Formats: sequence, structure tokens, C-alpha cells
Amino acid sequence: MITRLLAAMLIAALPSRTAAAESLSLVQAFQHFCMATGAHGPDVEKAIVAFGGHETRPAASTDWPFHMTVHIYDLTVDGETATIYFGTTNIPATVGQHGTDDENCNIITHRKNDAAISALRAWAGIPAFSLSDRLVSFSFVTTTKGHVPLPEKPAEMDAAEREGRSWTLIIFRSPDGESVQYIRHHGSPGRI
Repeated sequence: MITRLLAAMLIAALPSRTAAAESLSLVQAFQHFCMATGAHGPDVEKAIVAFGGHETRPAASTDWPFHMTVHIYDLTVDGETATIYFGTTNIPATVGQHGTDDENCNIITHRKNDAAISALRAWAGIPAFSLSDRLVSFSFVTTTKGHVPLPEKPAEMDAAEREGRSWTLIIFRSPDGESVQYIRHHGSPGRI
């Protein structure tokens, strides 16, 4: 409840299209649209619209391979058009694993920005898991002391997800731009 209230206050403080014609930096966009909203879709959408973003495609959903929704908007980041998409993913439980209901926020730019990527990596505050030389992820739990790696005990992980404190930051660097994805994991009850 406090997180949603804080997000609403931060969204209300964002500059509107009429108040600011300039663009945000990648770090500012990440802070305003992904972090301040907790990647919660309705709050992400309000923040984007308040800044003058516009929907580029109708909202969509699919049930294969599991239920997912997506909303796609364009707005200006680092002086150029960027794409922000946000939505939900509902992954069912599998053998030995519980399912998860995720909310995500992704910003895709068409320009390399080494300083922004360095700042986001530093903000994560934990070692990266490198999937390739262009793709890294940081999975962490938020605490009063900052970000810490995911707990190894299933009960602690379940509690962090139930409390909305389990996150993943994924950074993908293509030859012509950046993609920064912020995912909030809400655990689903039960294991198979």
C-alpha cells in the first residue's frame, strides 16, 4: 500500500507534456516509468501519458505459452524516440517450482549510452549474471539496506515475492541501442 502511494506521489510530480518539451535521459526514464511505479501497469501508463508518450499499438495478450499482456508506447528518451512496453506475465507452477505473476517495464532506446548502463549496473548493487557479452541480469530482493542477492531458502524467497520485494533487472546491449527491463516478481501459491 505504501509503495503504491509513493508511486502515485512520484507520478504526480513528473513533468507533463505541456510542462517539459525536452526528453528524459535513459536513467531518468527508468526511474520515472519503471522504478517509481513499481512496474505496475496502470501506474506505468499514467506516468508515460503524463509525460506525453503515445500508444503505438493496441494492447495485446496471449495465453501461449502462458498468459502475458503487453502495452507499447513511444516517447522521447535521450533526444530520440524510444519504446516503452509494460505488462504482465503469469507463469504456472512446474514440478518443484512455484509459479509467478510478474509485472514488467521495459525501455528500448536506439542509441548506445555507456554512462547510463554503468549507472544502472551500479544501482543494482549486486554482481551481474552474464548471459552473454551483451546480456546481463541482476536478480535481487529489496531490503532496508538496499539490494541483496535472492535468498536460497524457498520460504524466504516466497516471502520476498509475496511482499513485492523480489526484482530482476535485465540489460541488453545491441549494436544500435539498449534495452533495460525491470521485473517485479509476485509469487503464486503452491508448488507441484
